[in-house]
Amino acid sequence: MPRLKVVKEVTAIIKFHHWELVFVEVFKENGGFDLLVGNPPWVQVKWEEKAILSDYYPKLSLRNIKANEIVYMRSELLKTNLKNAYYHEFEELTGSKNFLTGYHNYPLMQKMKNNLYKCFITQTLSLALCAREQNRMCREA
Repeated sequence: MPRLKVVKEVTAIIKFHHWELVFVEVFKENGGFDLLVGNPPWVQVKWEEKAILSDYYPKLSLRNIKANEIVYMRSELLKTNLKNAYYHEFEELTGSKNFLTGYHNYPLMQKMKNNLYKCFITQTLSLALCAREQNRMCREA
């Protein structure tokens, strides 16, 4: 199946984290976690072309080159070994952004700017509430 091949390739690159698969025993026995502790970054997932290009050509940042000048320079810069990294970064960032703004993944985040911190907090609450509900149903049974 062609789609399964693509899934395997992407999984090898991105290394997804599936809570339910990594912590099977916690979800099977308790329905989830009672407490999660973390220090998520306050980072908005967005495409910043200058930042990507500056990783390979620091002069872009050091000389404070404007965005319209970078657009003009982009075609020349992409003729170098930077092209594959540039497109890979764009693909990965676009996929992450689509995941973080997907309704089924983070329904509480709809119509909000994506932010890794906010996504972490909503996921933490979801996992904790899932465990609480599971424990309640077990006590009633």
